[in-house]
Order: sequence, then C-alpha cells, then structure tokens
Amino acid sequence: MVKHLFRDGVAAVLGLSIAVVLSGMLSCVSAQAKQDDGTQVPIRKSATTTEMAAEVSAMARWSEPVNGLAARVDFVDPWGPAGYVVLVQLRNVGSSPLRVPMGNPPDSQLARLFELHKHDRKGAWHRVPWMPGEHLEGDGPKVERGGVIYAGHSAGQDIVRPPVVLQPGEGALVYLWGDRSGGDSWRHPLDVKIVLRLREGQNSTVAVDGPPLTMSKGGKSPSSIKTSNTSASTWTGVLETPPFPTRRAIKLHVHRRGQLECPTILPPVSYAVGHPLTRDLWGTQFEGLCQSNIALDAAVDLYQPLPMRSILEKRMAEASPMVVKLLIALPAPRMGSEPATSLLKNWAQTTEWREVRELHRALSHLLHCYGHETPPWVLVVVEKVLTDDRKLTFDRSSAGAGGVAARTVLEHATVEERLPLALARTKCPGAFSVLEANFKKYPSDYGVLALTWLGDPRAAPLLMDALRTRTLALQPSSWPDVDDLSRAVAKFRIQEAVPLLMEHSKSPEAVTALGRLGDLRARDYLEKLVNKEPGQMTEVSLAARIALAALEPDKRRARFEELLKGPFNDRWRAIEVVKKMAELEDPSLNPLFMAYVATSDDKHVVCASVEHLGRMKAREAVPVLLGSFDCKFDPETDNSKSSYTGGEHRANVVGALELISGEELGPDLEPWMIWWKQQPKL
Repeated sequence: MVKHLFRDGVAAVLGLSIAVVLSGMLSCVSAQAKQDDGTQVPIRKSATTTEMAAEVSAMARWSEPVNGLAARVDFVDPWGPAGYVVLVQLRNVGSSPLRVPMGNPPDSQLARLFELHKHDRKGAWHRVPWMPGEHLEGDGPKVERGGVIYAGHSAGQDIVRPPVVLQPGEGALVYLWGDRSGGDSWRHPLDVKIVLRLREGQNSTVAVDGPPLTMSKGGKSPSSIKTSNTSASTWTGVLETPPFPTRRAIKLHVHRRGQLECPTILPPVSYAVGHPLTRDLWGTQFEGLCQSNIALDAAVDLYQPLPMRSILEKRMAEASPMVVKLLIALPAPRMGSEPATSLLKNWAQTTEWREVRELHRALSHLLHCYGHETPPWVLVVVEKVLTDDRKLTFDRSSAGAGGVAARTVLEHATVEERLPLALARTKCPGAFSVLEANFKKYPSDYGVLALTWLGDPRAAPLLMDALRTRTLALQPSSWPDVDDLSRAVAKFRIQEAVPLLMEHSKSPEAVTALGRLGDLRARDYLEKLVNKEPGQMTEVSLAARIALAALEPDKRRARFEELLKGPFNDRWRAIEVVKKMAELEDPSLNPLFMAYVATSDDKHVVCASVEHLGRMKAREAVPVLLGSFDCKFDPETDNSKSSYTGGEHRANVVGALELISGEELGPDLEPWMIWWKQQPKL
C-alpha cells in the first residue's frame, strides 16, 4: 500500500504523481487476486428477468407440513425503527382446526417458541438470540436488561400475542421481533430461517391459552383475530421454514408484490409508547403508529390484492381512533379500495390543525410508497393541500399550539411537513405541475429544493424569476433563500443568472455556483474576491477559489489538485472542496478521487470519494476500491454520528462496486477480486 500522504485532512499529493499512486494500487490488487490453488470461485451474476421470477417463486416456497401445519418466512425488516422484525406465515394444510401461537412470549423467563437461525458468512447455520441475554435452551431466569430500552420496546412490540385458531386452508401472519443483532451489516443482512418448537404440555401460556389482545383506550378487538377456543387442538411439533434470502428479498420487493397467498389473520396494530394513547404536541400520532407498524405496512403489498383489500377494509371500518383508521387505509388504495380512497379525499377538507398534520404526514408516506407510479388521484389530493390557503383552526385540545409557525394549510404542508420534497422524490409524471402551483402560490426554500430535486427543465424560468425578485429586493421576505436559489440555477445551468449571482458576494453558494456555470464573465469577479483577503481562507474566499478551479473544465484537474495542497484553517475546508468537486460530476476529476481513496488519512474524504466514484460508475477506480477494502478507520464500537468504521467503509466500497459493475457479489473481498481478474483489461 502506498504511504499515506494526507495529513490533518489536507490533500498533499506532493512529489508523487497520481499515476504512480494508481500503479501501486493496481499492482496490489493484481497480487491479491491470485488464488493459492489456481481455482476460481463461482461468481453470482446480475439476475435476468427470468432468474428474478424464479427467485421470487422460490421465496414463496412452503416448508414440508408437520402435523397439518406448514410455514414460511414472508418478510424481514432488519433495520427498521421497531427493531429486527420477521413475519412468518403459518398455514393449516390439514383437515382439522389447529390452535397456533402468534408470537414469542414477552416474559423473558419462558423459552422462545419461534427460534431465529441465521446463515453466517462461512456458510453455516447457527441459532442467534432475538434479544441480548436470551435463553437459547428452554426456560430460565428473568433476563435483566440493565435499564436498556430497545427499539422494539419503545415501538410497543413487547406485548402478549395470544394464539389463534386456524380452520383448514387458513393462514395466520406471525409477528416476531428482536434487537438488531446477530452478525448483520447494514448493507448485507444475513439469510434467516425460523424454527417453531412446541411440545405437548409446554409451560407457555402464550402457546396454549393466552389472555385477550392488548387494546388501546377505546379500541376494538379486530374481528379478524380469532382467539383460542376449546374445539381446536393445540398444534405441537418442530416446524422449520425454508431459508429466506433477506437481502435479495429486499432488493426484489417490488417484484414480489401481489404474489403471495394472503393470510386470513393479520397481527394486531402495535402502539408506540405515547402514540396514540397520549397526545404529543410536536409530533404526529401517525408517525408513531407508522414506525411501530412499518414492517406490517410494507408486507401487506406482498399478498394477493383482492383478499388483502377485504381484510384491510374490514379493519378500517372497525378501527378507532381515526388516526388508526388512517394508518390502515393507506395501503388499501394500492389495492383498489374505494372506501380508503374516499377517506383520504374527505380528510383533505379539514382545517383543524391536529387533523391537518396527521393527513400531511400520511400523504408523505403514501407518496413514498407509490413512488414513480403515483396515481392521478393522489396528485389531486396533494395539489389541493399544497395550494390550500385556508387558515388553520385550533380546537380546545390544541392548547399551546400558538407556537405553530404555519397559519394556513398550504404553509403547514410546505414548511412543517415538507410535502413538496416528498413529491419531488417520486419523480412521477405530473409532479411538476403540482410543485409549480405550490411555488407560485407560496415561494419557499422547500419549493426551490423540490424543483431542483425533480430536475424538470420547465422549472428553470420559475427559479430564475425567483432569483431576480430576491436580488432586486422586490420581495421583502427572506424566502426563498439565496443559497438555495444559487444551487438551483447552477443545477439547471441557467447562464442568465451570472449577473444576478455576482450581486450576492456574501453568499458562498452564489459564488460557488458561478464556477459550476462555467461563464468566463465571472473570472475577474472571482479573482477579486480571492485577492480581497489574501492569505485568509474565509468561507467566501474558499468558495471563490473553488469556483475559479471549476470555471474552465479543461483546467479543473490541475487547479483542484493545486487547491487541495492548502493550507487550510481546518480540516473541514478540505472536505468542503472535495464535496464541491463531486457536485461537478466531471469524469476528468475521477483520478483525483481515486488518489484520495488510496492516500487519505481523513475518513470523511475517503467516504465522500468512494461514494462519488460509485455514483460516477468509474470502472477505472475498481483496483483502487479493492485495494482500500480492508482500510481501518474508527473502532467498530464507535456508534457516534460522525464515525466511519472499517465495517462501514467495506460496505461503502461494496456499494460503489455494485454501482460500477452491476453485480451483487456480497460483502466479502474474494468474490470481487476474482470477478475483477476475469474482466477485460481497460
């Protein structure tokens, strides 16, 4: 490995050409790619449409029946806000009713009925605990948590889930949860299988005759939950699901929609601590409910739509309070439910603040679910709230809401809930006309950002007019912000904005935007900003230096290489330069980013460079990425927000390699090395 040449986050590739650095990396990779025995490891190629269909079909495979019961894993959420969640469907394939468990007991002294098994990197299956300290064999003493409140506890998952009776042909969706543990990395969760183990006379009240469902205040027991009765025998035996490929299932989720047999019985709604039993003035009830039930909400899409729609409509009719009805209603329109669609449309008529914020948060969630396929009726509802200038109303329960900044429905949707951003992320046809209507009626930073994210060229005149109005001080308000407008006109390459941007010499973003636009009229102006404070590295002077380096594309590489020699007042200045370089999306700068990956001591520079090379699909960077695979940064135990551990770096490199190659070869170095060795030389 080439000796590190970055010190204190400052690029100092002095006396060593980039070609030499890359040559060393190529040699390193070439040497590592050789196998001891000369054999080749089979490489998994990207799946074709036919292969994906076969994979989806394999994920729907049932276990062999045991005593009239079959099982399979339908869904796994390894990193959600409710912890580690596995949904298992049990189906009665016999001729007699069966009483079956619906979850593990919350009592930590009792044995787990549903065991969690994971497939490790070495190819072996082993049982892992759902929670730290769990008894893996039989009953045991109460597990002391040491005061730790795990995600599942705060999300209301730790409840009694009583058994149900399945008639022949019926299925039940079992809800299993635990802590995020067991060897998974955030990018590569392990494959799983579940083993249900229930013997005759086992000491488990949950398995045999559990108490009634835990309900919210005023809530009703869903009629679809069939609790135990005396006419059905309790199932016993050992039942093992087929292995479930967690990561592939996540990637193929959209292809699995509507493919699975629908269970007859769904788990009950979970309630996060404080939601909706207690009102939180600054947080929506819907958000808490959504986080507690996010796995179930995602999973319902997998089932055949007609029977699932019937189940959801029945639950929606029975649900109380209204916010729970709203939660259940959201997935139903995707299955053609008219009652659910009508509920959302009618809710858009309200002006009461608490109801408005619940609806707006739900609409953001709905847009996320539909994505590019957002239907016209949803766009109509979203446009209604984003152009609704009716004043918000506050009932007596809204005491203390005087601190709410928004005063109209559209202000709340735009500023408080940032609905324009949710719409822009969908990239759906029809999004621009809605964002345009919102921006014309209420120009805002979020409107500028949404139009920029959407990237529709029809937004250019709107943004140019807004910058002109802001520059000429015709609009007394500070909205929209000059920085956001500057980034927007640079993204859309609006050359006419250059004179206006030069009126904002105190805005680093406006100064940097001049470089991205590449208009040589700005050169003298930028040089004056640099010379105005010689020897100093203020935000504006740094922005001017970055802009000058970016101004002429054929000179960018040499100028940025010189700029990164510093000196800088602090390490964050160098990191800012690297990030601004990445925003240019200029392939001629890839060798610089490759050198940063190879030589930088600064974890933030390395992280940004790896991600950028992946986004650029820079195939020439593969040897450098492979050579940096095992670089160490922060300790693996560092969970701070600014940490960048070796494990995170490896996952980052794998993500970049996947973007570059189109392959999915997993989290280990060896398959990637062999794949690269098999590729034609550049």
